[in-house]
Amino acid sequence: KKTEGKEMVSTTADFADPIKNQLAKIPVEEQEALFNSISNLIYKLNRTGILTVQRMCYGCKFYEPKETTDYCNLLEKDLHTADIRLDCPEFEEKAG
Repeated sequence: KKTEGKEMVSTTADFADPIKNQLAKIPVEEQEALFNSISNLIYKLNRTGILTVQRMCYGCKFYEPKETTDYCNLLEKDLHTADIRLDCPEFEEKAG
């Protein structure tokens, strides 16, 4: 069975390379906008019950949206687009 696992890994290890290669061609500002859109979509799909597991900033009790930049009350720091976590180990679901 170890051989089967190694074969499986070798056939799937590079599956995301085509996506990574294309993303690398996009300017950083556009990558950040894309990340922001996708992370908001994931959050909204979770809230409507389509995605059931998520531990991202937007649903966390420590997350605070602000006018200019968002804020994490646990880390006590501003959250820029690149700082938004999709699977945060410190996540605690906000009430309501």
